[in-house]
Amino acid sequence: MSSGAGCDAQYLFSMDILSDTSNQSMAAFTEYRLNFESGAFPAEEHVVRMKPDEWERFRLALPSE
Repeated sequence: MSSGAGCDAQYLFSMDILSDTSNQSMAAFTEYRLNFESGAFPAEEHVVRMKPDEWERFRLALPSE
Protein backbone atom coordinates (compact mmCIF):
# COMPACT_ATOMS: atom_id res chain seq x y z
CA MET A 1 0.00 0.00 0.00
CA SER A 2 1.57 3.16 -1.15
CA SER A 3 1.15 6.47 -2.84
CA GLY A 4 3.16 9.23 -4.38
CA ALA A 5 4.70 9.93 -7.74
CA GLY A 6 6.34 6.50 -7.95
CA CYS A 7 3.16 4.56 -7.22
CA ASP A 8 0.88 3.11 -9.88
CA ALA A 9 -2.10 2.52 -7.62
CA GLN A 10 -3.29 2.66 -4.08
CA TYR A 11 -5.90 0.51 -2.43
CA LEU A 12 -7.37 1.38 0.93
CA PHE A 13 -9.88 -1.04 2.35
CA SER A 14 -10.37 0.52 5.75
CA MET A 15 -12.83 -2.04 7.03
CA ASP A 16 -10.41 -4.86 6.14
CA ILE A 17 -7.24 -3.18 7.37
CA LEU A 18 -8.54 -1.45 10.46
CA SER A 19 -11.47 -3.74 11.27
CA ASP A 20 -13.36 -0.50 11.67
CA THR A 21 -16.91 -0.33 10.42
CA SER A 22 -17.55 3.03 12.08
CA ASN A 23 -16.54 6.52 11.01
CA GLN A 24 -13.57 6.57 13.42
CA SER A 25 -11.15 5.72 10.61
CA MET A 26 -12.14 8.93 8.79
CA ALA A 27 -9.74 10.96 10.97
CA ALA A 28 -6.85 8.73 9.89
CA PHE A 29 -7.76 9.08 6.22
CA THR A 30 -8.17 12.85 6.58
CA GLU A 31 -4.72 13.12 8.16
CA TYR A 32 -3.25 10.92 5.42
CA ARG A 33 -4.81 13.09 2.70
CA LEU A 34 -3.54 16.29 4.30
CA ASN A 35 -0.02 14.85 4.66
CA PHE A 36 -0.03 13.73 1.04
CA GLU A 37 -1.36 17.04 -0.28
CA SER A 38 1.18 19.03 1.75
CA GLY A 39 4.05 16.86 0.55
CA ALA A 40 4.86 15.64 4.06
CA PHE A 41 4.17 12.07 2.88
CA PRO A 42 5.86 10.19 1.46
CA ALA A 43 9.12 11.42 2.94
CA GLU A 44 12.41 9.77 2.01
CA GLU A 45 12.21 7.43 5.01
CA HIS A 46 8.93 6.03 3.63
CA VAL A 47 10.39 5.15 0.22
CA VAL A 48 11.73 1.69 -0.55
CA ARG A 49 14.02 1.85 -3.57
CA MET A 50 15.02 -0.90 -5.96
CA LYS A 51 18.62 -1.91 -6.35
CA PRO A 52 20.00 -0.32 -9.52
CA ASP A 53 19.94 -3.53 -11.59
CA GLU A 54 16.72 -4.98 -10.16
CA TRP A 55 14.33 -3.33 -12.63
CA GLU A 56 16.38 -4.50 -15.61
CA ARG A 57 16.52 -8.08 -14.26
CA PHE A 58 12.74 -7.99 -13.73
CA ARG A 59 12.14 -6.62 -17.23
CA LEU A 60 14.32 -9.31 -18.80
CA ALA A 61 12.50 -12.03 -16.86
CA LEU A 62 9.15 -11.05 -18.41
CA PRO A 63 7.94 -13.15 -21.32
CA SER A 64 8.47 -11.41 -24.63
CA GLU A 65 5.43 -10.52 -26.69
